[in-house]
Amino acid sequence: MEEIKQRIKASRKIKDNSLNLYLHNVKKLSPDNELKSVEFLKETKDIMKKLKDMPLTTQRSYLTSIIVVLCGYPKQYEDELEFYRLELAKLNEE
Repeated sequence: MEEIKQRIKASRKIKDNSLNLYLHNVKKLSPDNELKSVEFLKETKDIMKKLKDMPLTTQRSYLTSIIVVLCGYPKQYEDELEFYRLELAKLNEE
């Protein structure tokens, strides 16, 4: 998880409390509640299934967390970043 933290810090100015919240949210979505890798975020359908029953504000928070985490890997997860950004935009229209 330390590598993920460093990548996020390198990609944006972020306070530790915010960073920890984003990582905590993404960790809760991971299959094993561990955050050794962000590879599982490529499974966009699975992630969206987990989010669909959550309150709207929680969905937005989790999507924001996912986007922040993936911004640490912009080239590697370009398609996924675009997908999650579009999903967040849809929620913001509601």
